[in-house]
Amino acid sequence: MKRIVCQGCHKEFESKRISRKWCDECKKAQQRESNHKWYYGHHNEVLAYHRNWADTHEEYKQQKVENHKRWRENNPERWQEHQAKNFQRHKENRVATNKQWIKDHPEEHKQGRIMRDHRRRARLLQAGGTWTPKQFAELCEASDDHCWYCQKQCDNLTVEHMQPLSRGGSNDIANIAPVCPSCNYTKRDKTVLEFMTRKMYA
Repeated sequence: MKRIVCQGCHKEFESKRISRKWCDECKKAQQRESNHKWYYGHHNEVLAYHRNWADTHEEYKQQKVENHKRWRENNPERWQEHQAKNFQRHKENRVATNKQWIKDHPEEHKQGRIMRDHRRRARLLQAGGTWTPKQFAELCEASDDHCWYCQKQCDNLTVEHMQPLSRGGSNDIANIAPVCPSCNYTKRDKTVLEFMTRKMYA
């Protein structure tokens, strides 16, 4: 065994080979640095290879999704912390991407905002159920863009809860009706029967 001085940390170490210049710790650190340098130099190629491999192994993708979902359910606090850090790390890009999407999809953004507002109101009133903009669009298409109450054609039908949320109604799609803004404003927190009766005798 020979005593050799490491060229990295300048500490002495024993080795059978005189030609050695690095101790074990410095050699591992140098190898890690070399691996990282190669990985980031071929980052796109590595990602493409892994994506192609995952696309041809459907069971691997499903298992990965299930494992990720299980981890999120078992570690809600760590998941929220990870999401917050990830958002801060890519905040500028995400904000720019969201602004561009809103600019390119104004109608979808408007429907999504309306859906979120109704969902928040239902949550505050502890009302169950939910719906999507696609389901509401299907209701509008089924009525041929006519108001469900006054039967007038309207290009901007609004979301209306037939049984008001404030009176125990659900936010489910079964309780949603596409109506014109005038009927929605006039009905307010009345039931359908109360609204139609007042409308009939008004």
